[in-house]
Amino acid sequence: DVINTSSSNSTGFSWEVNGSGFTYAGTSEDINVDFPNSTAFYTTCLTVTTDNQCADSICKVIEVKDEFLIYTPNAFTPDGDGINDVFIPVINGIVADDYDFMVFNRWGEQIFHSQVPNVGWDGLYKNQIVQEDVYVWKLNVKSSIDNSQKEFKGHVTLLK
Repeated sequence: DVINTSSSNSTGFSWEVNGSGFTYAGTSEDINVDFPNSTAFYTTCLTVTTDNQCADSICKVIEVKDEFLIYTPNAFTPDGDGINDVFIPVINGIVADDYDFMVFNRWGEQIFHSQVPNVGWDGLYKNQIVQEDVYVWKLNVKSSIDNSQKEFKGHVTLLK
């Protein structure tokens, strides 16, 4: 939502929002804009008029930031059927160069490691499919939203 905070004597409103190939025009007092890009800058201008036809304008640049999200499945089936064959966190809003994903067996031995966000674990360790079991994972990432370091831990069940 973009909120108008002009004087209560205002009677006419003209909004223009431009950026990243997107344009919006509206005449409501306040506007609700669905921005098409999750991260972009938009120049937002409001012209307000009164009954006496006095007009004033203001323009501001609004930065729309992406949202940090993470989802990790709790099971996967690396059976080669093309469905759910790889265990990989589904993430949004991270710094790709600051990604560290690890999987451990029940004895704490690291059996998978990736520093590339779109590379997941296929259930192999030393070129052999591991046994059906519960495995622990750890993910360290940096948020592109606020540049904070985040650490996540969990478990995943490998089913055959």
